[in-house]
Amino acid sequence: MLKFNNYKLNVVVGNAVKKTNKIFNLKNKKIKKKINVKNIKKLMEKNNIIICSGGTIMFEAIAAGFKPLVFENYSHQKYAIKYFSKKNQIINLGKLNIKNLKSIDDHIKKFNKSYIKENYKRNIKTIDGNGFLRINKILLDYINEK
Repeated sequence: MLKFNNYKLNVVVGNAVKKTNKIFNLKNKKIKKKINVKNIKKLMEKNNIIICSGGTIMFEAIAAGFKPLVFENYSHQKYAIKYFSKKNQIINLGKLNIKNLKSIDDHIKKFNKSYIKENYKRNIKTIDGNGFLRINKILLDYINEK
């Protein structure tokens, strides 16, 4: 079983996470909760491994050139996870459950220079990071049509 005490963890908590979420009950000096992070890429660059669900952080990690370990936390995430798994840009750990924690431990134990070269390539350009600019243009074009 994975023992998180062997690792230093940065846990990113978004502003939509309710204060009653179990994440706020984690009490360990090796776990640092990062709340409402302004520059997620900068935080990612300070870490060796990114473990996340198939939501926004997965997209951010890929755009930043990382290959994250990804769990399916909600059923709507399966499509993006399947897509990026086929592109070999994430490591798909399946649905989030207590049994799957072993797969995190297996990947961390393999974490050495050759494993990094093979599985944690930088500068993956599938996601260009310009989504905000495209959305902004679409909205402005729509508003200006009216």
